[in-house]
Amino acid sequence: MRGVTGNPYDTKYGNIVSGKDSLIVNVFMKLSELKEILKSYLNAYFDKRYQTIGFSWIDNIGEVRDTVLCNQLDKNLIDDILSKSFTHLICSTP
Repeated sequence: MRGVTGNPYDTKYGNIVSGKDSLIVNVFMKLSELKEILKSYLNAYFDKRYQTIGFSWIDNIGEVRDTVLCNQLDKNLIDDILSKSFTHLICSTP
């Protein structure tokens, strides 16, 4: 997974939040509020709430760099697609 975009549960974080290597948000605030808002983003970054609201699976996602394993996974995916042996499939480009 390279990035995530969504609506935060609390609008104090903004209406839409996007992130990958950096966080992108649009939030109306006074400059004097910047320090507290940045602290809230940092706290949200370390928060594990996502695990209790249906997103615990995200901890199982990781990049596969082993060429042999990648080739085997590609073969398995192609075989599954050709045999239609799946209930649903979501693919995305890197």
